[in-house]
Amino acid sequence: MQPLNAEDLTGEYGVNPDQVYNTALAQLAQIKAATLMRESAEKGVKSARGYLYPQLFIGAGIGTNYSNLNTASYYNQFRNNYGTDFEIGLNIPIFTNHVKKNAVTIAKLNLLNYQYIENNTKIVLQQNVEQAYYNMVAAYNRYQALDVEVKAYTESYRIQKIRFDAGVITSDLFLIAKNNMDAANLAFISARYDYIIYSKILDYYQGKLSQ
Repeated sequence: MQPLNAEDLTGEYGVNPDQVYNTALAQLAQIKAATLMRESAEKGVKSARGYLYPQLFIGAGIGTNYSNLNTASYYNQFRNNYGTDFEIGLNIPIFTNHVKKNAVTIAKLNLLNYQYIENNTKIVLQQNVEQAYYNMVAAYNRYQALDVEVKAYTESYRIQKIRFDAGVITSDLFLIAKNNMDAANLAFISARYDYIIYSKILDYYQGKLSQ
């Protein structure tokens, strides 16, 4: 990460929360995983429904008989006993239909569960993106306000130090001016780092940081 300089805080991130969210939908692994699970559950419902319908099956076979007690040669036995068979059938789920209907119901419930997981994952993502964005904006506004405050307290401290060195004011008043300046500087640094952190979170949601 590059050093954090005050000049880097332009306050213009470049995209809005909706743009960050839409990019995150295509970037984040947890979103992709939730979508894949939901799609798999959809296929499960289709598969379970398929067993409710009659199933046509076709089969064919080829065979021969051979015995080592037979005086004929292997080739002759194979040729003379050679045979084929062919079968076709229709399986109608009458007695097992209720079991298969239960399977469909379970598959549908499974699908609803994964739909909920996918939707909830997206909602949480959108909330996190919006929270990070507005926290970043608030941090930048706080940074700007504190920039003015730091300059004011720094000037006040400079004046009070001159007066203290000249013996015009007591040490208590001088320490108050110094504490005010130090507190303002700490808050200023905190706001600056908050802005950077939240902007990096937004970068992560867009795949701009290494995973």
